[in-house]
Amino acid sequence: MARSCYYTNESFAQRAGGRVFYTLALITENQPGYDVVQTSLNLPYLQQMAANRNREAGLSDDDVLAIVASSMAARKVDNA
Repeated sequence: MARSCYYTNESFAQRAGGRVFYTLALITENQPGYDVVQTSLNLPYLQQMAANRNREAGLSDDDVLAIVASSMAARKVDNA
């Protein structure tokens, strides 16, 4: 079964109405793309939410980075 994690950073930003909204993404291992879980103007809030949810799921920071990297790699293969 594929693992999933929550992730966000500055690259998950979109401008609308003169404001910057950040996205909390749910990323699944080896799957391209992500699902939008929540948006907020407050990036640190979303980063803390992601960290809390990942910790509750038993995921380490290394696990999260591996899941994100696998999703990015799957997207490159999907676009080839």
